[in-house]
Amino acid sequence: MTSSTSWATGVNGNWDDASKWTNGVPVDQALITASGTYTVTCSMNDSVHLLAIAKKVTLAINDELAVTGGTLPGGFAGTINVSLGGVLGLGVAAGIETFNNTGIINLQYNLGITGSVALDGKGKVTLSGEDAKIVPEGGAATLTNGNTISGTGIIGGPTYSLTIANAAKGVIDGIGGLIFENGGQSTNAGLIETTAGNLAFENTDVTQAGKGEIKAARPGTVIALDTATLSGGTISITKGASLESENTSDVIGELAKPLANAGTISTDGGGLFISNAVKNSGTGLLIASNQMLGFAGPVTGGKAEISGSGEIEFQGPASIAITFEPGSTGLLDILDGTDFKGTVAGLSTSPNAAIDLENIGYSDTPLVNYNSKTKVLTVTDPILNQTDKIKFVGTVGMLAESMANDGSVLIQDPPSSSTANNTHLIVQSIASFGTTRAVATSGGGDVRDHHQLERLLAAPSHG
Repeated sequence: MTSSTSWATGVNGNWDDASKWTNGVPVDQALITASGTYTVTCSMNDSVHLLAIAKKVTLAINDELAVTGGTLPGGFAGTINVSLGGVLGLGVAAGIETFNNTGIINLQYNLGITGSVALDGKGKVTLSGEDAKIVPEGGAATLTNGNTISGTGIIGGPTYSLTIANAAKGVIDGIGGLIFENGGQSTNAGLIETTAGNLAFENTDVTQAGKGEIKAARPGTVIALDTATLSGGTISITKGASLESENTSDVIGELAKPLANAGTISTDGGGLFISNAVKNSGTGLLIASNQMLGFAGPVTGGKAEISGSGEIEFQGPASIAITFEPGSTGLLDILDGTDFKGTVAGLSTSPNAAIDLENIGYSDTPLVNYNSKTKVLTVTDPILNQTDKIKFVGTVGMLAESMANDGSVLIQDPPSSSTANNTHLIVQSIASFGTTRAVATSGGGDVRDHHQLERLLAAPSHG
């Protein structure tokens, strides 16, 4: 039997004070809709099936209030404040419940999701601090979001997964620092962004649909990936913002459009593989620092830097200005140099760095030509009938050809001590140029393996 009770008059009071209700403390349907501006305080562990809150009302939760069945007409139109240590629980196990929120839910602590919960009504959920969380309760849960969720805190939980389905009108904004944690297979048809802080995806996969968009929207903002996969929709990094990888298994899959980068994409403690095309603006920068940054699709515009033992791998066409930072031991790995239209600088200041031309077999005795006037290196594989051209800018010293452990051709300047015995000099100085026909060696000696970073996709073999 349905039992409904209403807040009697527009005055402050405690939820568990039966005298403040028209029909005693509610357990089924509660309407806090009496006219006026007032606060109802929940200081004990309470539960109700359906709830409505008027626009000028504040519901202060200091302990726990579970709303298991959704909202009554009018929904959450007022303000719900969940204090430190408090919990607002929504939903029920094995249930699918909808909560109409046109007001504001302020979280200092937990918004607990049980079963499958939908938030609609274009209201706001604001997280304020490291203790503020939207978490699954008692098991894996799903939150379909049609509100604006923003602030600093955590979405997800360390034990159970919380799947986020961000609807077409849903907005999630990492103002101050927001973390998607253990999110399972989440989806986004709306907007997930950061406008004033960090937005992190940890142990989370997000697939976008329709006009779904993920973006670092303002200078100084960061999208951080840690064991995460983002795919579908669009991704954009504005000027002065960045996308950073913190784990070697981070992946950006196929998107609806080229990834638009006017900021920085970098490996920061982890490796990143991007299947999609990347379009860098004039300020767009790629940085591989001690980790691998790999691209399967076309990469155009902007600049790239390789520092430390970083590696940049292009599996498709690339037209970008690449610089080896001084002292780098890194690698520029080009799977098909016939598609490479970029430039290379700084190799002469990094004797242990190299360019790996994966489509040229060292044992095929390639023809090598360096033109010191145009600073173009041409390497032709007569067996595979493929020609790679590398345009150098800045200082070029003693270019040399050697063999990588996979049998492809390495280009260094100058050769490192570990490869010197199996190296053919291409040019002694930038004043001389001509054609050198490499002579295959036994492959013995100490040939350094430039593929020391774990591959995200296997490179083709030379037949």
